Amino acid sequence: MPACQIALSCFSSTHHNHALATIQLVNASFPTELQRPNVQQAIVRALARAYIESQDRHDPALGDDAMTFGIHVWKSGAFFLVQELADIPGASTEDRSQSLDILIERCRLRLHKLGNSELDNPSTSFPGHVGPATRMGRVVYEQLEFKLVLEEREVYLDWVIGHYGSADDGLRAIRLQAVGDERALDGTICRWEAIETVLDVSLSGPSSHSSEPPHEDDEVVTSSPTVTLRHVKREEEGGDAGRA
Repeated sequence: MPACQIALSCFSSTHHNHALATIQLVNASFPTELQRPNVQQAIVRALARAYIESQDRHDPALGDDAMTFGIHVWKSGAFFLVQELADIPGASTEDRSQSLDILIERCRLRLHKLGNSELDNPSTSFPGHVGPATRMGRVVYEQLEFKLVLEEREVYLDWVIGHYGSADDGLRAIRLQAVGDERALDGTICRWEAIETVLDVSLSGPSSHSSEPPHEDDEVVTSSPTVTLRHVKREEEGGDAGRA
């Protein structure tokens, strides 16, 4: 079975639940709009189809190479994303100057191919040109309601949908990468404020080509904690209140 088809089947079952649990625990800066299962499933379906179609028509005998494959994935990925997001509440897409502008409620996203393998380091994988993504970088502050002491967290609203793959191996990973305000001297993005893995085929079972297992520190899976407030009664005799 091709890696892209494995990606589709695995994401909809164990891997999808696994990824969501990791997202909820690891990164408080990840907006709730992008944690929605239907949003993430739509992104995976669109890019998996784009890679499958692009692999089918890729023909080195006719001069196709990594550049032409990247162009085909870019165009097909945008085309299928428009279709997949059309019926999702709060989602909209618009073609602006050969770039697909994606809105998921408050969040704005752009699509970029950032690498050839799930083993590529996403922290050092950036778009190679100055484009619409470099003009993003919004952040808001939200209060954490489950804390006894009020805190604020930064929530990044502008993200790149980074996909990783090649003509030989197909789609290998999809990561949502948050755009901040740091730029290189040439104006390109040079730092991601947060990175969230939506799909990593090497973690999804039989299609793994990774020679190194994931590190234990990379992800922690747990159920969402239940937080309650305990009311402490002072004893009538005037003694100390009960202690936890």
